[in-house]
Amino acid sequence: MKILTTLVFALLFPFGITAQVIQGNPVYADNETKEIIEQLIESHGGWDKWANAPSIRYDNVFYNTSPNAAQNPWWVSTEIIEQRGQKRNDQRVFHEYHLGGIKGSFQMAHDGEKVWASENWGIGNYPKFMTYFFYYFLNLPWLTQDDNVMLSSPEMATYNEQEVAKVTMTFKEDPAIGKVGKDSFVLYISQETGKLVAYEYSMGFGAQLDIMGLPKSAETLGPVFRHIDEYVNVDGLYFPARMHTTNMDQSNTYGHHALLNYSIIDKFDQMKVKMPSGAVVDESSSVRAD
Repeated sequence: MKILTTLVFALLFPFGITAQVIQGNPVYADNETKEIIEQLIESHGGWDKWANAPSIRYDNVFYNTSPNAAQNPWWVSTEIIEQRGQKRNDQRVFHEYHLGGIKGSFQMAHDGEKVWASENWGIGNYPKFMTYFFYYFLNLPWLTQDDNVMLSSPEMATYNEQEVAKVTMTFKEDPAIGKVGKDSFVLYISQETGKLVAYEYSMGFGAQLDIMGLPKSAETLGPVFRHIDEYVNVDGLYFPARMHTTNMDQSNTYGHHALLNYSIIDKFDQMKVKMPSGAVVDESSSVRAD
């Protein structure tokens, strides 16, 4: 594995080109992991432009293939997340859902202190759980650098007839609102391009597991498998444009995702997170109910 990784790095950086200096402080299992993750970030456009973006904005279109969602299979949202270094809970967040339920458009936000949702909140997931739900999925290469992240030694595997390095990303403590220390991601990193091509994820936000009716013995939902089908170049950064989600053996497709209208240049509009009359503060807990 060492020989393969060294060869790949020589091909990707043939003239002594090195990755940008990264300001993150994760715990790497070894130097090989560090090299692979630094190449991952470089292949997605580098560190500085992402870290210095005033906000990240995108439209998220999700089609749910589950028979249970037959009458309302579409989920369309606009999500705007303020970038403030690596302290996720300091970031302000605004989501507007356009076709997320039978109640029409509705909103949720994190104003830096609390998470609120409009009184006609129309989906079955807690607003806290949704705060960073897709933000993590779309920004995984850079989120490897958060201070509480731990990254495993790579495991070589084959995915869609290409060699990948599988690196497991776990957390020393709860990483952000709606996310817990039991959450995890397994990153599938192409040894040809250096990009993230797929990932497994498990989520452990207690109130969400309760509302979904999972057994009390369950600590997480998952693992679930997410395939990245296409990337888009956004001012030099590469974000997923299309994805689809399956179970681990890929025998059942849960949904298809299209991510549109990205922007990384807009200043976050703080008026969006001002709590409107009638909105409700989400008091859900990351710990499962007794």
